[in-house]
Amino acid sequence: MMLSNMTASSACFTSEDSDTIELPTATDRIDIFTSNGCIYINTTKTIIVKIYSILGNLVIEKKISAGTSQIQLKSRGIYLVNTGERIQRVTL
Repeated sequence: MMLSNMTASSACFTSEDSDTIELPTATDRIDIFTSNGCIYINTTKTIIVKIYSILGNLVIEKKISAGTSQIQLKSRGIYLVNTGERIQRVTL
């Protein structure tokens, strides 16, 4: 499959098979941080967040709207936060 029709304003690639792959724009931003035993996610768009234990078990999957969201887990430990665009390790 060849990629064509790339323009800076559209921020996506269109293939000959008319599949569209959206690329993150410079304004898309996801910040992940912890405070007082909670995970905070600040995002500029709606995303699906998956949080895994350090052993790889899915702990929670949640749709997050634009803005800052707080996720409180039952126990402290090391977790992997997957936003679809990146994976970040956090310690509670």
